[in-house]
Amino acid sequence: MKALLDELRALPLLGRGRRRVGELLATLAERLAEHPDPAAEAAVVARGAELAFFDQAPGAAARLAAAARRAPGDEATRLALLTCRALAAEGRLSAARRLLDAVDDGEETAPAAWHLAAAAARPEERRAHLEAALALLRAPADDHERFRALLELADMHQEGGDVARARAALDRALALAEAHEDAVAAALAAALHGNLLVATGLLDEALPRLARAVELAEDLDDGLTLLAEGSVLLALHLDRRDWPAARDLAARLAAIATRRHNWLGFAQAAIAAAEADRHLAGEEAAVRGLAAALLRAREAGTAAAENLLKARLAELRAASETPERLDGWLREALDTPSPTGDAPSRHD
Repeated sequence: MKALLDELRALPLLGRGRRRVGELLATLAERLAEHPDPAAEAAVVARGAELAFFDQAPGAAARLAAAARRAPGDEATRLALLTCRALAAEGRLSAARRLLDAVDDGEETAPAAWHLAAAAARPEERRAHLEAALALLRAPADDHERFRALLELADMHQEGGDVARARAALDRALALAEAHEDAVAAALAAALHGNLLVATGLLDEALPRLARAVELAEDLDDGLTLLAEGSVLLALHLDRRDWPAARDLAARLAAIATRRHNWLGFAQAAIAAAEADRHLAGEEAAVRGLAAALLRAREAGTAAAENLLKARLAELRAASETPERLDGWLREALDTPSPTGDAPSRHD
């Protein structure tokens, strides 16, 4: 059991390490049920509470406080400092500050943990404490802490207008996530970096970061991230007039929006696909694509998406040199039986 406990303590809560910690907690819980050991139980409870905090699980502060009461010596101090951070994350800043003040030996016995707790409990000193903590977090077991600190510092650098330092922090965070094969963390770092570059007008450099975030979100089947970051990436493809890339991404976004019943997202993706079609295959392809999307929106009973698609069709008609041909294509498309087998009624 000692070897398992040593491994449990030595693993970072990122990617492979995070997955292995989950396995070890289950294995150790089974063994402790058969062969109780108070010290081992305290270590398992502590690691489980720490995992709950990093997973943002409800009640993490209470679990960490209970674990700190059972832990010996320096480990009790470290867990009390984690409790301080959990209290701050729950919005209980006064309680976090009181606890930080009470852990009077924290800066000596667990300096990195103390600086991280001080950054959470004293927002006015946050940047200095995060930088101090990063300088102390050198062990591979601390990589999950380094990742979080880098993201927080990147946010502070961006707010302060120091784009170069924000980018450097996000690059380091992405490298950490990918080294540990943590797709969720990597997608987050790539998305944050891509959006930072968009906000600062560095669109060419934003493309690969956003593309990476979208790729990871698809692998994870993370529809929310895919729609959020994919929409930004799609706008960049359209702005660059990269019609094949825009068409491909729009189709993927429309599919995930449909699965999530996000009909406005579906309509926006359909409009982008139609714009790409207009340049790749002509006006008729664009009209027929929008008409098909309109039928799908009607079937879903979503007036907002339907009106958005109608508005785009009206814009196309107004800009067309042959609006009567457009009307003919639209009538023909709308008279096509719907996928459910019923011919839709036209109500323009």
